[in-house]
Amino acid sequence: MFGYAGRILHVDLASGRHWTEDLDEGLTRKHLGSRGLGAHVLFRDLAAGTDPSSAENLLIFMTGPMVGTAVPGSGRSAVITKSPATGFYGEAFSGGRFWHTLKYAGYDGLVVRGAAEGPVMLVISDGEVEVADAHHLWGKTVLETEHQIQAERGGEYRVAVIGPGGEKGVLYAGVFNDTDRAAARCGVGTVMGQKKLKAVAVRGTQGVKVWDGPRLLALLAEMSRKARTDPLGKAFARAGTSGSVVTLDKMGILPSYNWRQGTFEHAARITGDNLLETVIEKKRACMACTLGCTSVANVPHTPYGRINPAYGGPEYESVSGLGSQLAITDPVAVTMANQLCNAYGIDTISTGSAIAFLMEAFEKGLVAEREIGFPVPWGDAHAVMRLIPMIGRREGIGDFLALGTKRMVERLGPEAAEMAVHVKGLEVAMHEPRGKAGLMLSYAASPRGATHMETLHDTAFMRENAAPDLGLTKPLDRFELSAEKARYIVTSENWRSAVNSLCLCSFLVRDAAAEPNVVEIVGMAAATTGWDVTLPEMMEIGERNWNLARAFSCREGVRRSDDALPPRFTRPLPTGATEGKAIEPAAFNQALDHYYRLRGWTADGVPSAERLRRLGLDEAAVALAGAAG
Repeated sequence: MFGYAGRILHVDLASGRHWTEDLDEGLTRKHLGSRGLGAHVLFRDLAAGTDPSSAENLLIFMTGPMVGTAVPGSGRSAVITKSPATGFYGEAFSGGRFWHTLKYAGYDGLVVRGAAEGPVMLVISDGEVEVADAHHLWGKTVLETEHQIQAERGGEYRVAVIGPGGEKGVLYAGVFNDTDRAAARCGVGTVMGQKKLKAVAVRGTQGVKVWDGPRLLALLAEMSRKARTDPLGKAFARAGTSGSVVTLDKMGILPSYNWRQGTFEHAARITGDNLLETVIEKKRACMACTLGCTSVANVPHTPYGRINPAYGGPEYESVSGLGSQLAITDPVAVTMANQLCNAYGIDTISTGSAIAFLMEAFEKGLVAEREIGFPVPWGDAHAVMRLIPMIGRREGIGDFLALGTKRMVERLGPEAAEMAVHVKGLEVAMHEPRGKAGLMLSYAASPRGATHMETLHDTAFMRENAAPDLGLTKPLDRFELSAEKARYIVTSENWRSAVNSLCLCSFLVRDAAAEPNVVEIVGMAAATTGWDVTLPEMMEIGERNWNLARAFSCREGVRRSDDALPPRFTRPLPTGATEGKAIEPAAFNQALDHYYRLRGWTADGVPSAERLRRLGLDEAAVALAGAAG
């Protein structure tokens, strides 16, 4: 097959046994890769009702057909599991060179089964597989682990690791590759720690064959040109995603003070421009990327210690989650907080949310200073620097914060319920749905919880011909919750699901731009694989994979009640251009009804047998028989 290594590696850590599964071309065309193939394996091989904290849970690393090619943004791939944070489908994406190297080693994916008795690492080199002892690595930070492995094995190895947070079972621990590339969400690193798997080190020298190299190069050049010259691409290349702080604050949708405000009075201090002036030394690119949006921070001496350029720098989610959400105004402090999260291997979104919850609880007297050990007022950077290592090591109050906000409420009681802003147990990403109402539908219905990466946002729908290739041409107000808005969200989700199965970095995808590159992306899929794939087929693949992931979550118990609107979003924002706006529960539920109908789901949010069979998901239809009633 073109674009594929043609094999998935399976490793059982309990027995040390490993074997390969040959990929069927019909299966790869049906699901493409990454999300699609990963969800297929998870649904097929993990028994319903498996405890996500048990050895029986699966940890899946899955690439797509463009990984290992010269396509910009093709280094992005997924880690997939049953999430210990939600109990449902779990998925996290990262970029970097690790994924290319896994492909070069001869594998499209890696499925880790069972758990070792003590710390181990997987070493993969051009088809050779070793389960090696890793006791000497246990307890080390992400950077220390990577450096130690490369010193022992060689610098040509690319490494995916967990930090102390994954070892200790922080429910939002991530898998970190190439030091600062984070598959951070859904507790995928927690599962890796439960398996006593400290690291996966990969070396590969094999190439990836494509169907039509000259055609692929021509298409990727045009795709890249459109991405680089687009205003958003230029902004990303200059300041990274943190450049959006100014715009979001002006629109009144910069999450601040644990979602109690949509503006931050000190936003100017944590903008992308100010980060460039104070902490960012340079920009760098992932392998094969022509955009180069990754920030690299370097400050040798700060009140909090050294800011190490190896850990990169904060992007928007971290700037808001560890900045405006906590009322932190110092860009050095935000950058160090981001670095500490990377070092301990924990998600910055959930970490910031847990600390914001604690600060509000402290303010309201729900948690006393004696329970924490020190005061945690809004804006106290030194308190944040103490809390993050405590979370990573699950020490003191950090053990409480490591549970995530859903379980923190269960400990504190119902009076704290509004302070926990999550869907299905996954903390909401730093995008305010009271000013992007359609995004709340995607947050709610997502198989994995409140993630911002599944759809175009409402701000993209505000102009004429927003995404003509996708049939989204009529401008829609960002506050609108209507049947047409539901259609826009479903359509966008299907397309982005296909992108997440190829798998491409969304920062290079210009689906809603003056010069969209949708046609080039579809053409690159065809030039890579040799299939006569079309945009309608890509949309159907995206829909199929989205429904498969949703079917997994429904098999594990998801129903409409889990697609919940966080209570805080029903309260009007008090400041800024979104002042007075809230999501009305009745309007939300009506829009969710429209969404379900468009999806072919039941009134309880379960994919119908008819829709699943139409998408070629017969096994899922059988598994959900009775649930859709």
